[in-house]
Amino acid sequence: MMRRTKSQVAQDLPPKTEIERIIPLSSEQYTFYQHLQQNSWEALQAELNGTEHQGEQHMLVLAALLRLRQACCDPKLLGEHTIPSAKTDACIEMLQSLSGEGRYTLVFSQFTRMLDILAEQLTVLGIEYRLLTGKSTQREKLVEDFQAGLAPVFLISLKAGGVGLNLTKADTVIHFDPWWNAAARDQASDRAHRIGQTQPVFVYNLITENTIEEKISQLQSAKDLLGQQINQSAQDTGARFALKLEDLLSLWQEG
Repeated sequence: MMRRTKSQVAQDLPPKTEIERIIPLSSEQYTFYQHLQQNSWEALQAELNGTEHQGEQHMLVLAALLRLRQACCDPKLLGEHTIPSAKTDACIEMLQSLSGEGRYTLVFSQFTRMLDILAEQLTVLGIEYRLLTGKSTQREKLVEDFQAGLAPVFLISLKAGGVGLNLTKADTVIHFDPWWNAAARDQASDRAHRIGQTQPVFVYNLITENTIEEKISQLQSAKDLLGQQINQSAQDTGARFALKLEDLLSLWQEG
């Protein structure tokens, strides 16, 4: 049995355009982010001084980075409900515009709580959506509804939506928070850009300006394994990290 490669299949598909959208934080959210950055650095230094185990040091740094990334997405992820999120507002504005134009959009996020936040706002606006996470029990029905055009927005978690989905109704993909493992991110985007797609596909990567997200994005091209390290689960404490501790710590440096 002969199989065609991904590059061969891509020649038969409509074009796919990737767009990095830089989103400036409000002064209030940026102040919150800076305070968290400073406090997490001071706490991290103390924790690192308390252990010489390299694997544990990596996990401490990754946990601190995770909190900074959550602050970039929406302060609500860290229990701060009084500070609005520039990225959430920008995404909702995009979804309003896209749905108003009759377009269908996939929104991916690593954080299921972030998807819940977006869902709450879509409900207020009266925009139909479907939500797929690892806890969803009617996966096939959700996909069928979206493909049938019953909802213009499909909110999908990283773990639930990376593979095995045919979502060619969508002509737009939004990666709300960066997936630094580029292969995993592309695999998710290809839920829309696959055989059966008849329209050009636009993929938006939302990046907050002057934050840890920009720094990691800049390092990605030089450090192929950066994304895999950033998205490592806490359960992987015993794994051997290919990324040097100094690389992770450099993400706090200015400039």
